[in-house]
Amino acid sequence: MTSLYSSPPSPSARAHASALTGGELAFTAYRPQNGIFAYRGDCLSMEAQPQTNYFVNPDGSPADHTAPVAALVVEAPVFSLYARVSTRLGSLYDAAGLIVETGDPAGGSAGEWGKCVIELSPFLRPTIVSVVTREVSDDANGEELRTPEAHLRVHRNGPILAFHWSVNGAVWKLARLFSLKGMDGPLRAGMIVQAPMGDALTAVFSGICLETGVPIDLRNGE
Repeated sequence: MTSLYSSPPSPSARAHASALTGGELAFTAYRPQNGIFAYRGDCLSMEAQPQTNYFVNPDGSPADHTAPVAALVVEAPVFSLYARVSTRLGSLYDAAGLIVETGDPAGGSAGEWGKCVIELSPFLRPTIVSVVTREVSDDANGEELRTPEAHLRVHRNGPILAFHWSVNGAVWKLARLFSLKGMDGPLRAGMIVQAPMGDALTAVFSGICLETGVPIDLRNGE
């Protein structure tokens, strides 16, 4: 198990990075100074400090890339990353889920990115939310959940990316279909937790699985 912690959220675009050990996949913790990570087997627990976010507001506000991320570089042109996400959303815009991004966070470049998360919406309901960021963030709310837990998946097939979600891990629904510039270079996929408005937020990612070389139907998730 790896546990990392440090103090207040760092506003720097350059993401400190530390290798996570103890689990089945070679994840790197980005911005470990802004969170706590504990990784064992196929289960990862992450806590985001207060005032951490991953968003580039279209209103011209400065980009906020302070949320802790655990990700690995995936070179395969076809892959799926799965995880069951469970959390307790306490404040508006608390969120936990999957992220995929280009660029080099540790080098100070976030590149383009997308995330699919369970987020506490303005209606105070856990909601499937997807965000795709190319210069600024394109934010879209999806379906509401009864409880803040779901299976999430990011799938790549060549130049196309898709986010899917499922209540039971068997029947999948499409949340977002998109692409990113820079996918000919390193592509990072992993988990993210944010707590922009309230107290720290903890999420558990279980059943983490990376599958390569198996294409799926991007529209219906089968």
